[in-house]
Amino acid sequence: MAEKTVIKVKNLKKYFPVRAGLLSSIAKGEEKFVHAVDNISFDIKQGEVYSLVGESGCGKTTTGRLLTRLEDPTSGHIYFHGKDIAFLKGKELKEFRRNVQMIFQDPYESLNPRLTVFATVAEPLIVHHIGDTIDEREDLVAKALEAAELKPALEYLHRFPHELSGGQRQRVAIARALVLRPEFIVADEPVSMLDVSIRSGILNLLLDLKEKFGIPYLFITHDLSVARYMSDRIGVMYLGTLVETAEAEEVIHNPHHPYTRALLSSVPVPDPYYKRKRKKIKGDLPSPIDVPKGCRFHPRCPFAKKGICDKKDPPVVEVEPGHFVKCHFAKDIPAMDEAMEAEMEENVELGEELLQETMNSSDEEMEIVEPQ
Repeated sequence: MAEKTVIKVKNLKKYFPVRAGLLSSIAKGEEKFVHAVDNISFDIKQGEVYSLVGESGCGKTTTGRLLTRLEDPTSGHIYFHGKDIAFLKGKELKEFRRNVQMIFQDPYESLNPRLTVFATVAEPLIVHHIGDTIDEREDLVAKALEAAELKPALEYLHRFPHELSGGQRQRVAIARALVLRPEFIVADEPVSMLDVSIRSGILNLLLDLKEKFGIPYLFITHDLSVARYMSDRIGVMYLGTLVETAEAEEVIHNPHHPYTRALLSSVPVPDPYYKRKRKKIKGDLPSPIDVPKGCRFHPRCPFAKKGICDKKDPPVVEVEPGHFVKCHFAKDIPAMDEAMEAEMEENVELGEELLQETMNSSDEEMEIVEPQ
């Protein structure tokens, strides 16, 4: 039996207008936009973790905010259980938000320092009129805290954020997201602000909650190793668009897009004797205001071809079942990359041989003068 699709995103776009005062190059009357999210499509199934990976500014967080309707899309569709919620308003939007929650990146900023843990976690219950009495709400809050592994819950109910560690604060934020028993959660880099020593505890908690309640996640991260640990599928974003999507292990072991291959080559390996060949990409990330024509990655791509990559927007190619890549040469990139590496190795070996020959000839010609 096929897994039920909870979230389906189709041709989603979010453009932020740029005011002329913020950008001196804008001519009078000319409109410019930041292309934060530009025509992306994907789906998330019941009990699945779908990770969005990419460098800062690629549109990951904006995508998460669109899915929770903290931002209004410019165009496109967001289907929640088959219903398009992209442009809901009023009562319908409030009802949708009850079923979708977000865990924010910074537990130090996402919690109100003036509210106790009880007040923080109970706030969604008050907003959605759940629980008739304080005792009933306290019971729901206590269950959410214990689900987030803050036990015994009574010890935390009346504490303030400054009395908690970073990991405990993030668990409070997770409890706040759980208290309404949501059907979908967006986790926006939930461990990036935490000490390395406690990150695994939070990640394992999120996976346990997924198994226990069957909650699907959109998991946002810039760390491919974290994405691999957490995800069923991974989507790689670059400059507002999805460039590669596949099962997590398929992305890690069989990447086809040059950008994905470059990201993977930069992941550190905990072995001092292992030497990974770093795949360098040229230049800096282009401006999301003036997006390059054709393929967005072509100014930095070592395989870009003039007249194709700089002119035409690449199609999405299915290189393997369920493995989609947005590239003109998607099926050829691994072979092209291997050929480039072999040529580089050959050049390095040739250079070393020439250097050795030069040193040997210099030694032969060198006149040794004995001291008198």
